[in-house]
Amino acid sequence: MKRNLLVFGVAVIFGLGMASCSKCVTCDDCNEGITFDEGDAEICEDDFDSKDEYNDAIELLENDLLFGCTCK
Repeated sequence: MKRNLLVFGVAVIFGLGMASCSKCVTCDDCNEGITFDEGDAEICEDDFDSKDEYNDAIELLENDLLFGCTCK
């Protein structure tokens, strides 16, 4: 019984830790003339109101006709 409770507790703590992690990508190697103050741009999901807005921002930066950055 104690073992099951311990495993459950660890799983809950791990799940909460994963939920609070911020998913970030670094974008660099952009089209000629496109520069960032720090040399590259770090885009974090927590900086946006929704996951869709976060994904849209990354797509915009990776668009070859606009910024042409490589985000990873």
